[in-house]
Amino acid sequence: MYWYVTAVHILFLLAAAGSIIFALFAWKRRPVPGSVAFFVFMMAVAVWLLAYLVQMMSDDLAVKLVWAKLQYLGISAAPVAWLVFALWYTKRQAWLTPRHWVLLLLV
Repeated sequence: MYWYVTAVHILFLLAAAGSIIFALFAWKRRPVPGSVAFFVFMMAVAVWLLAYLVQMMSDDLAVKLVWAKLQYLGISAAPVAWLVFALWYTKRQAWLTPRHWVLLLLV
């Protein structure tokens, strides 16, 4: 398997590294409201970026399909985590009832 690297791949790698750094920054500040949701959001973005990066870099169709399927872990978790973070940050965490959690996690 031959992997080729371009400037776009390096930018994706830098973006994923930045997401992981922000996630670790949020994890260290867990007592702050919304920091855990921000951590989950940043990790979901990092998974999405890294899986897409490996998909772009690979040349085998079967490998591309595997990484395309792994992307959806980040793709489906990112909007939910972002909404939960926004609700916590704006002090509307009362909207996160168990019923709403179930509806959010159906995604």
